[in-house]
Amino acid sequence: MRRKGICPEIQRQRWDDPQPRSFSTYEPFFTRGVTKKLTRQGIGRIVKDEYIQAQCSLTNSIIATEVSPCFDLNLCKKKKADEQNINITNNNTNTGMELPMKVFPTGKKTKRILRQMIQQEASLQKIVTLVSDPKEACLFYSMHDVDTIHTLESDEWKQHNGKNHFLMAFLHSDQPFHENEQYGMAALMTPNQSDQQLRSGYDMSIPLPVKWQVPDNAREIVKDVHRPRKYLLSFRGTVQSTLPQWHNHRWIAGEYWSDDADVAVDIQCSKKTIRGKKEVTRTYDDNSEDVYSEYLLNSTFGFCPGGSGVSSYRFGEVLLAGGIPVLVPGTIPPLHPEIDWSGCIVTVSESRIVDLPRLLRKISPEEIKNRQQECQRLHTKLFESETGLQSVALKIWVERIQTAIEFERRMKVVNDF
Repeated sequence: MRRKGICPEIQRQRWDDPQPRSFSTYEPFFTRGVTKKLTRQGIGRIVKDEYIQAQCSLTNSIIATEVSPCFDLNLCKKKKADEQNINITNNNTNTGMELPMKVFPTGKKTKRILRQMIQQEASLQKIVTLVSDPKEACLFYSMHDVDTIHTLESDEWKQHNGKNHFLMAFLHSDQPFHENEQYGMAALMTPNQSDQQLRSGYDMSIPLPVKWQVPDNAREIVKDVHRPRKYLLSFRGTVQSTLPQWHNHRWIAGEYWSDDADVAVDIQCSKKTIRGKKEVTRTYDDNSEDVYSEYLLNSTFGFCPGGSGVSSYRFGEVLLAGGIPVLVPGTIPPLHPEIDWSGCIVTVSESRIVDLPRLLRKISPEEIKNRQQECQRLHTKLFESETGLQSVALKIWVERIQTAIEFERRMKVVNDF
């Protein structure tokens, strides 16, 4: 297979081998609990950036003996009726979780958004309620984009170092959150968490917010996800030579994908100068404003490699256009594992990116149709309303806490045997 010579070959940095860009070093006897050291490259910087991440789960308070739990399940359990003078008559008597789950919004804007969301959705009203007293809360909820300072300076945060806190943010960044900020034991819901960074069953992954919007003349077209498409597969984007590893996936597509009529790829090459400025060394083959929309609207599959970080704006944009996203390993689909994306997305290994068009041609028309339907269903569920992701996230938290409390009960039975 011959290279096209479009962009210079990506030069791997000295710390790439033998470890990948994000790697872990476990310190099981760290005084604040088990931690993981994460290493990454910042945007346009040929330096390493390391931070310590507490290794949290909802069940570590049950099975751990010498580490501090990151989440206090006792705050979410039913109180004894004789102590609280309350009538416990909900349907959750088997797990011992108090419903509705008591959530304390950590800022005024977060409170306003959550209150409106709960008022508009009857299913949430049964399982989630907002409280004004933090001492009553099971979960502290913060929309990090709007209430960051308030959250990190609150008495509850300072006292518990993020325990029972849930921080969510839609950030345009290559990092899970802002650089040089520590988030203690808090669970994170943010873009750009790779499989090395996301703590399964604790954190939640979300995609970067879309930048592209459906043109007015195509609003009816995108509703038909089974419409004929000009392209089997497409990708258009910049390859920046100083930003592997995700840009390396872009480079492979641009250099090695075939020139068949049903494969569309258009690459722009750039690099960062010593002063940090971006220098374009090769422009797109087609610089018209409509070409990106043309690719999205007329492609069955859309390649969604990361850029500065593991996440991609294209993920939500491909779904919005009615396409099927193609992801690379390390990318965590939104709200995985509770939301099953296996019937929608296609994942390709790094070694098979060069062969992606041929692999996709082997997928039967029936399977493509099924994947289009499932992608449309998930997009409607999670992204068509402004609060779809937050609503589902709260429901997942209820489910996770219920499961953890039931697990604790079963472990107690075993230990008492």
